[in-house]
Amino acid sequence: MYAETPLHPGSGSSINSAVDLPIQRERHTDFPIIQGSSMKGVLRNHAKEVGFTDDDVKRIFGAEGEEGGAGYSSVTDARILAFPVRTLAGVFNWITCPLILDRYKRDLKLANIPTNWNIPSLGEHEIITKDDSDTKVGQNVYLEEIRLNHKKLEGYETIWDEISKAVPDGEEYKFIRDKIKKDLGIVDNEVFRDMASLTTEVTARIAIDETTGTAKSGALWYEESLPTDTMMYSLLLLPKRHKNGSGSNNIADKFLLFNGKILNVGGDETIGRGFVRIKVISNAENT
Repeated sequence: MYAETPLHPGSGSSINSAVDLPIQRERHTDFPIIQGSSMKGVLRNHAKEVGFTDDDVKRIFGAEGEEGGAGYSSVTDARILAFPVRTLAGVFNWITCPLILDRYKRDLKLANIPTNWNIPSLGEHEIITKDDSDTKVGQNVYLEEIRLNHKKLEGYETIWDEISKAVPDGEEYKFIRDKIKKDLGIVDNEVFRDMASLTTEVTARIAIDETTGTAKSGALWYEESLPTDTMMYSLLLLPKRHKNGSGSNNIADKFLLFNGKILNVGGDETIGRGFVRIKVISNAENT
């Protein structure tokens, strides 16, 4: 998923936070996620728009109400893949980290999609980028107010190509694909966690009194969002118990209908948030 606008997959509550409406995060890493139940609801809500029949929706996502019954598909939590961060040079770049790359590699293997990159190791104050990255200033890269030492990417070149494959197809995304191939940076796990925690968008929101046209007393809250250009991914899986079931042979083809579509994820659709472009990467042998 490529975020065309800020995303607010709300957690519904704030725990020890100055933000009233934070986004969903993993408890143990603090990395942003979108819960699988939310992702399944998004796909279900948009299914008929992209060409699913009523029977497809019931069969693949499960029947609702008294009909009940589990669907033929499993949708995992959406995980962060690359996070956009402001830089001193080059405007911004995307960062990822060894933990994310290791997870992504394992998830692709689960989907029978081959990978051949090694997981890099680096120090807390290092960043791996290409030598010709526009974000370099001498031998340093500045992320927000943090200065990181540039480390050559020898042996890790394939990662840049693999991440760029997650960008949506089409000529309109050529600039993004080229920029990722040039400006993507790999940072230490702790640095990534801090950036993904402290550099999200936080917006002040108010409610207007309809009678006075001014802000309601006490109706001020702060809302967190993932920034535009965030990249996330989710797995769409067909459990083995349904793999040879009646009518299940075309489920993977049905999911391909989402490829290239704009879906709305999370809250605040009416103020232009939550719009993502979907790219479906599949392996026909694993359908």
